[in-house]
Formats: sequence, C-alpha cells, structure tokens
Amino acid sequence: MTATQADARTALRREVESAAKTVSSALKVLDRYGHADAAEAIRRTWADTTLRGTVVVVGEVKRGKSSVINAIAGARDLLPVDVDVCTSVPVQVLRSDENTEVIDLNFGDYVERAPLSELREWTTMNGARVSDPDTPELPTGVTVRVAGDHVPRALFIDTPGAGGLDREAIDIALERARGAGVLLMVCDATTPITAPEMDILARAAQAAGSVVVAVTKTDKNLRRWRAIVDDDRRLIREHLGRDVPVIGVSSLRAVDAAEMADPDRRARVEKTSGVAELRAHIAAEMARGALLSKVAALSMAESALEGVAASIDADIAAVDRAEEVVPELEARREELRRLRDHGQEWEQILSRNISVARQSIMANFDAEMDRIREHWIRTINNSGMKVLRSKPQVFTSRIEEELSAAAESTVNRQLEVLRREANALFGDDHEWEAMAGAALLSIAPGGAGDGRHSVASKTENLLDPSMLTLGIISGPAIASAGGGALAAMGLATIALPAAVIGGGWLGVNMAYRAMRNGKQHLVTWTRETVAALRMSVNRNIDTLVTTVRTEIVLRYRARLRREGDELKRRIEDARATARASEEERRQTLARLNRNKEIVAKVRADLATSAGTLRGVGR
Repeated sequence: MTATQADARTALRREVESAAKTVSSALKVLDRYGHADAAEAIRRTWADTTLRGTVVVVGEVKRGKSSVINAIAGARDLLPVDVDVCTSVPVQVLRSDENTEVIDLNFGDYVERAPLSELREWTTMNGARVSDPDTPELPTGVTVRVAGDHVPRALFIDTPGAGGLDREAIDIALERARGAGVLLMVCDATTPITAPEMDILARAAQAAGSVVVAVTKTDKNLRRWRAIVDDDRRLIREHLGRDVPVIGVSSLRAVDAAEMADPDRRARVEKTSGVAELRAHIAAEMARGALLSKVAALSMAESALEGVAASIDADIAAVDRAEEVVPELEARREELRRLRDHGQEWEQILSRNISVARQSIMANFDAEMDRIREHWIRTINNSGMKVLRSKPQVFTSRIEEELSAAAESTVNRQLEVLRREANALFGDDHEWEAMAGAALLSIAPGGAGDGRHSVASKTENLLDPSMLTLGIISGPAIASAGGGALAAMGLATIALPAAVIGGGWLGVNMAYRAMRNGKQHLVTWTRETVAALRMSVNRNIDTLVTTVRTEIVLRYRARLRREGDELKRRIEDARATARASEEERRQTLARLNRNKEIVAKVRADLATSAGTLRGVGR
C-alpha cells in the first residue's frame, strides 16, 4: 500500500467514524420521540456488511479474461487458461479464507461441491464433464474462492467468450453485466479495440456503474502496447462520449510477481505488470460500494428526522396559537375516527388497486413467457442438434438468463405497485422497508409461502447476499433481501436467483438430457419448463400480494391508532397551554425551539456526511 493510499484510508476511516457519531445522535432523537421502528431499520442498515460489489469481466474469445482474473487473484492456475481452453459457463470468483480447495457447482435448484482440480472439467468447452455424453447434468454457474488480502473484496464473474459460434454468449455476458458495480472489458495489445468489442462495451456500459478496460498481453507487444492503449482510450472516448480508464496488463508478469518471495521485488513487478493499478481501481470502486449501506442509513435517518421536525412544528403551533389549533386538531381527530370506523372502504380500494395492477403485470408476464417459448422452439427447430450439443452450457445459460430476467422483472413490477400503495397511505418508505423484507422472505425457499422447507438447505448458497445483490450494486441502486437500503433508496428493484423466484424451478439442466434424445424432447422440455416457471411465478406473486396487503392493513390500522393517541395528547397540551400563564408559554416555546434547532443540526450533519461518503472513489 502506498503512502497516498494509506492517507486516503485514514481519511475515509475518520469520515466513517464522524458519520457514525452523527447517526448515533439521530438515533437518540428518534428513540426519544418514539420512532423505534425507524431507529431499528437505521441501525440494521448501518451495520449491514453483506453487500458485495460485482465485477463482470466481458470480452471476445481468447482475449485473456480468465488470465486477468488469475492475475488479480495472484494465482497462476486458479482458472484454466491454456491456448485451447475457452470458458463455457459463467464462473464467479470471490475472496474468502475458507473452502478455497473446493468449487460450488450451481445446478439451478441445488448446489454441489467438487474439488478445485475439477474446475476445467466443468467449465471449459472441451472439459471432460462438458464433452462427456454420459454426464447427466451440467452446472449453469460455478463459484471459486481465493484467499489473500491483495484481492479486492468483490464478486468477479468470468463470462463465456463472445464470438464465432458463441454469439449467444454475447447476450449472456451482457445480461451478467446488467447493473454491475464494475464492468471490466478485456481486449489485448496485439491490435486496437475492434468494432465488435466496441459494440459489446457500448451496450454493457449502459447498465454498469463503472467501466474499465484492461489491455492484456502487453508482454507480447513490448514496443507498441502503450500506443495501443492510447488508441483504445481515444477510440472509446469518441465512440462512448466519455473517458474510460484503459490499463495495460501483463497477466503473465503479474502471476510471476505473485510467486516472488521478495516483497519489494514483487511490488515492483506487479506495478510494471499493470495489475497493481487495475486492483487499485477496482478496490476504489468497491470501497465506494461498501459505503452504500452507510449512505443509505444516513439518508434514512435524515428522512426520519424530517418527521420529527414536523412533529415539533406542530407542537410549537399548538403552544403559539393554542386557541386556533385546537379546532384543527379536533377535525383531524374526527377524520381518523372515520377512517377507523370505515376501514373497509380504504381496504377495498387498496385491494382493488393491487388486483388491477396484478392482472396487468401477469398478462405482460404471460406474453413474455409465450415469446420466450416460441423463440426457443424456433431456435431449436432451425438449429442442428450437433450445434446445440456442441455448446450445451451456452444454450441452457441463455434460456436460464431469459427466464430469470422475465421472472425478476415481474416480481419487481409487483413490488413497485405494492410500494406505491403503501407509500400512498404511510407517506414514506420506512414502513415499506419492513414489509419488503417480509415479502421477500415469504417467497424464499423454505419461507412461509414456499411449502418446500427441504429446499432451503439445497439452495443456501443461492440465497447468499452476494447473489441477492448481484448486478445491482452500482450507482444509487442497492438492495438485499430485507435490507434497510431498499427502503432508503425508495426502490423495489431486486435481483433474485431462479430458485427464489421460481420456488419449484425445474432446473435448466434437464435440457442436457433432452438434447441427447433429439429435437422433439428438447421442444417438449422447453414448453414444460416455461409452463412450470409461469405457474411458480403466479404462485409467488400471489404470496407477495397476500403478505404485503396484510402487512399494509395491519400496520396502517396501528398507525391510525397511534396518530389518534398523539392527537389526543396534543389537544390536551393545547388546552392546558391556553390556560397557562404567558411565562409558562414562553418557557415551553423556548424548549421546543431548542429541540427544533438540535434536530435541524443533526439533519444537516447527516446530509453532509452522506454527501461526503457518496463522493468517495469518484
């Protein structure tokens, strides 16, 4: 770590400590004024350490994507990188001190572990397991762990190469890059960035939070690689209309450096290899991403104190003009009585709005399922079985991506409707945060709405927070199942693995067996898989709606009771104030105004801290 980096980390630590003190002050105010639920949500969000940044590695075939990940990890043989090797399935690499000698094989609705030595067999086009016609199932994703403080805290996704017969892999890579914290585009130093590469970069960059280009194999073009990097930088600026970091990297020199015993020499070689700069860039983006839960908590606290400030203003008005305020408070109290007495009316309106929206959402989902089914049936009928069988994981991964994306989108749209209805009643996102957590848990495997508790253990890894936040940790978007950041950002956007969305997800792996039995079996499998997912999503949408609608009704009834009690207290205080002496009024006003100033200062400090932490890494 350089002196500059150490100074930056020290400054960041001071900013976080300062923000923590400000949050603590806000929590004391909220607790004092009876906002226990909001205070608990803020505490939970501030302490959230589950959020993980995502780095999606994309690029054409044979550009060295796997080699770059090995270089970043400092492990020569982590991912297969021979000349004749091409990655056939997305591989996730994450930093961990445990289970580094085994890999997780994701089979859609369950996960199995295998020795790290078998990674090549499961994840390359010519791997023994992939090419063996007797292998009953193939994974649609693999997780690898690597240890070391030098590895940025991020989830790296090595996507299948794009190009040639693997053009479908382009869409898979782009789907994986959707909302990525960092999109790492890999080119090489033998030639300036090509038109197809620029197209992939432009399309993926639209949804990524940050983009960096690694120009690999600089050791093979020592004379011209710097000129190539400059050309790439200029071409990208002209094509994308913005500057993008372009870093020359020699993956070979980087892994050589990792094996050097002398730390000074290792640091020098890593620097000249370019991997030190690449790691630093990724680490800076991940540091900013790791602060998002802190920023979310600060924003939540500021919003919650806005309600406290409004309450203090109401108390000031009750003291300052007691005679005028009492009739206004009595009118509001009567309105609350009517709402409580005629609860069926607003409950029926709520149910109607949700039902109408649900019908529209599910109609769109059904249409999308029909489109996906017909598209893949046409693809199967128009393709030779030899082509389909030669790239089985590309074929099945693409179907999995399309089905999962359609299901995610449907769940997200329904959640957004529910959030909108909840906020229309409650006026803020604080209640919604708790309801969203209950809703997501209700459709998780083993949850209240699942009915298949045995699945929970099989899908434990799929519910890891790093998967739940996959692809949505960039920019202002941040979410986790039940996490407070969901409410703070006012978003219903989530990313759920297929096992959560589908509940009864069949697993696309059955396609491998169907492939071996001919086109008709594959067509039948496609129809049955789409139909199964359609039924499962319908069931889970029903569970979501039932869970959240019940939560809304119960919580809103409780809020009406609390507000009624608060109005009763305020009316009594106003009447007492009307009878009080001028000196007593003056003292009460002075106390309330001091409280108002304290709340205003804490809110200002929260806003300042949030702004500072948002700017980290920019």
